[in-house]
Amino acid sequence: MMKKLIVSVALLSAVQVFAESKPLCGDDHYCVGSRVVGDDGISGEIAGIFQSGSVAVKFDGRPDYTMRPTSRLARTNGCSIDHYCVGSRVVGDDGISGEIAGIFQSGSVAVKFDGRPDYTMRPTSRLARTDGCSIDHYCVGSRVVGDDGISGEIAGIFQEGSVAVKVSGRSDYIMRPTSRLTKTKSCADVPSCLHRMSDITNSDQQSRQFEARISDNRSKPVSKIASGSAAPAQTTATAGPAN
Repeated sequence: MMKKLIVSVALLSAVQVFAESKPLCGDDHYCVGSRVVGDDGISGEIAGIFQSGSVAVKFDGRPDYTMRPTSRLARTNGCSIDHYCVGSRVVGDDGISGEIAGIFQSGSVAVKFDGRPDYTMRPTSRLARTDGCSIDHYCVGSRVVGDDGISGEIAGIFQEGSVAVKVSGRSDYIMRPTSRLTKTKSCADVPSCLHRMSDITNSDQQSRQFEARISDNRSKPVSKIASGSAAPAQTTATAGPAN
């Protein structure tokens, strides 16, 4: 009996050593102990890694564990391929602001919208960044007036160029194309625009210099531009004897 007990303890110790020596992360770097957000809006912690690559997750508020492929779980650190990062503030195209809480493998993100208890999975194309400028120089922080008479401040820039506007006297945001807005404040007065405006100025100066060289060439005589062209021959008339 004692011999069997010693053998059992030895086997248990061997199993523990083997388990501790195994990697705690899967091939796609989802690790035991990491916090994740599921595509159903619930957060939790990875408790185990299956050989298939799926993981066992202990979701918050649930007594048991759930098996999930990592494609359905958002990491709670890092950035998406288009630079939407965990911790960044965003505004959704439905007018609600929030904070990015996780990044899915697909590039979509998990957002904790203000006033909501759970998380929402969104493609980044439906989220406005809360810094920078649009391609036509409408910048976060700029005051604008809409073609319907409303006024407000730009709070976010969408990827396709529209902006999120915080309308004066309202708690939410509206999404508008810049063609329906007029600026009441120069982009150069907004700090986030200064760097972009500098790039644009440099580009404009280079364009003007190129145009000046073309104009200068056009004003030169053809004989100076195309070397090797013969000058027109001059004919000298000789007067004959007077009759």
